[in-house]
Amino acid sequence: MMPTVRAILVICGILTTYSITLADPGPVDSATDQKSSSAPDVDKWVAALDANDYFTRETASNKLYEIGLPAVPALSQAARSDRLEVATRSIVILARLLNSDDARAEDAAFSTLDSVAANKITSTAARAETVLAGYRQIRQARAVERMRELGATVVAANGVGMQVTIGAEWRGKNDDLQTLKLMDPVIQLEIFAESVDDQAIPHLVALKYLRHAKLYGTQISDAGADQLRQKLKTEVVDIRNGGLLGVGGTMTSEGCVVDTLQPDSAAQKAGLLPKDQIISMEGQPVGSFEQLTAAIAKKRAGDSISLVIVRDGEKLAKTAKLDRWNEKVNPGSRIQYSTEYFDDPREFPGGIVPIEVP
Repeated sequence: MMPTVRAILVICGILTTYSITLADPGPVDSATDQKSSSAPDVDKWVAALDANDYFTRETASNKLYEIGLPAVPALSQAARSDRLEVATRSIVILARLLNSDDARAEDAAFSTLDSVAANKITSTAARAETVLAGYRQIRQARAVERMRELGATVVAANGVGMQVTIGAEWRGKNDDLQTLKLMDPVIQLEIFAESVDDQAIPHLVALKYLRHAKLYGTQISDAGADQLRQKLKTEVVDIRNGGLLGVGGTMTSEGCVVDTLQPDSAAQKAGLLPKDQIISMEGQPVGSFEQLTAAIAKKRAGDSISLVIVRDGEKLAKTAKLDRWNEKVNPGSRIQYSTEYFDDPREFPGGIVPIEVP
């Protein structure tokens, strides 16, 4: 917590360099009355932000910070004031609330600062954006740490965003996936955890920078999968039920010819060999490796499937009990991304900057 506090205070210090009287007033005395304040109280303290004497201004700033969430709507208006002292102090108070123990106050302060910064013209908007730039880094670092604590793997994706893998070590719940939004930009997401279901969908569709999504072996329903495909603005949404045969082939080749077999896989146990041609599965013809992949995608780990193969001109029947996909099976390579994916670099959190994730 201490590094976060120092970072926020430094940001506030930068914002207030135009006047030494606007340095951060520090923590509120614990003895101060912290009961909820009514709207008139909030309005009174906002009006006092540009009082003639310094003590009154400082008291007003501390009171509004102490009030917290109920003061945010009034601070939102005050931050847009043409009274420089009022606007700047409001930004400073909102910046302090970003480090609040009240998550609702933190979220409300962030949304307000984001709205103020969207103006992009006024000096107040520039101050708000300065606060947000620092806060995003802090929030992102917290989110990465939290996801790792829950068992996810987080790595940098070509310095443009993040690649997140949620596999067998995942100890989180569906609601913990809302942390992904705080890590934006998440560019690539792989989920192999069986505990993830339709309740995770709102958290996944909120990832507006996502370019590749791979969900294997989750409990997301067919309807949920269709919803994800419709709402995720990604290049690739690959959703499978998690059954794994363990063969490799070429998508563009004619016929479904096995090129490789994964060691100790369902395919190897069933007696398949390289150069075997799979011509049917479950009685349905298979004309390409792509068709086989689509058919296997509907199966779950533990399902048994019947195959007909051709080997040296002879047809053979095989039965395979499917394994389960996990993050260690043919792990997704880091895809190369560039800033061309973003219509406006300003839409990218913090601008286009290299991101280092240890």
